[in-house]
Amino acid sequence: MIKEWPKDWTFEGYDQNLSEWIILDKLLVIKMISDLEKEFELPSSEVQDFIDWYNSRADGRSKETYIFDKDFNKGPFTSRKDYVAFSKIQSFEVMEYTK
Repeated sequence: MIKEWPKDWTFEGYDQNLSEWIILDKLLVIKMISDLEKEFELPSSEVQDFIDWYNSRADGRSKETYIFDKDFNKGPFTSRKDYVAFSKIQSFEVMEYTK
C-alpha cells in the first residue's frame, strides 16, 4: 500500500516490496550486437551493480547474464525478469537525470 506520494522534483518508483519510494536517477541504455537497444530507468545503486557485474564478467569472474527485475506491467504474472547476456552486449551508456 502506497503511504505517501513521491517528491515532485525527482523521478521515483516504488521498490519491489511496495514499501518505499526509490529515486530512479539514471537511464541505462544497453546496445546489443543485434542493434536492439534496451533501456532501464534505475537507481544509482543498481546501475553501479550492473557496471560491477560487467567489469567482473569482462575479467571472467561473473555469470554470463545480468538479471533486471521488472516490477511494472506485470499483468497476471508474479514477476518479470529481463536476462541480458554479456556476450550479446555491444556497448552501454549511462545518463543521469537533471535534479
